[in-house]
Amino acid sequence: MSLNKSKIDYVWDPILTPATGRRGHTHNICTGCKHGCEFCYARRMVEEGRLKGHPAYPYGFAPTFHPERVRAFGGKPKVIFDGNMADYGGDWDWWDANNSYTLYTPEHVAYWVVKFANLNPQHIILLLTKNPAWYRFAEWPDNVWCGFSATNNEELFPRWKEILNHCDGRRTWISLEPWLDDDPPDYMLCAAWLVVGGLTGPNAKPVSAATRRWLWDSSIQAKRFTKANVGWGGGQDCPREYPDSWKVNNATT
Repeated sequence: MSLNKSKIDYVWDPILTPATGRRGHTHNICTGCKHGCEFCYARRMVEEGRLKGHPAYPYGFAPTFHPERVRAFGGKPKVIFDGNMADYGGDWDWWDANNSYTLYTPEHVAYWVVKFANLNPQHIILLLTKNPAWYRFAEWPDNVWCGFSATNNEELFPRWKEILNHCDGRRTWISLEPWLDDDPPDYMLCAAWLVVGGLTGPNAKPVSAATRRWLWDSSIQAKRFTKANVGWGGGQDCPREYPDSWKVNNATT
């Protein structure tokens, strides 16, 4: 299996994309999730869309581990979002895609993600979960960026506190997408990178005006990437920043 070229704008090459239009990359050692978020594009694609019945999803959107995907990818450095079709931090067991009698625990998944990162030391690996307590199961290599998602302030504070207990703050990021709170994040965030977006799909709506003002708060030290779905004219005039350490020539060979 090769890496997937992605339409997710924040994993585009931060240096070369403006000149070449190249996409970023995604990969999925695991697929599926049990959270049941009503805005989940991944579940919709697997249960109702173009991936329905696809052999890569032998159990539908049930949590599934794909051991054959733990492999090295050559080429120059790339940013790889690993897990855009899953929540690796889910507190559940994972079916083996090739053997329905085998289950993997959250600890097993962490082990295999670390192995994947070590096989690909030249690439930046982005991870994202709603359950940052999962990060306690491993010592994460330097090329891994540990992230969590939150949609409102009630979720944000405990998850932020949890990730700082287990991860290097220089390599943490937060996805505030979709940010559904009328209020902006209500305290200073110490992650290195923030991604902010609105709600897409049938019930699409932009972030609040207060959140839009917050995006320009000069006291925030983290780099900020504003997704086009933030609304308010596409958010193109809002910050679209990347961590400084990502500024590498990651053209593929």
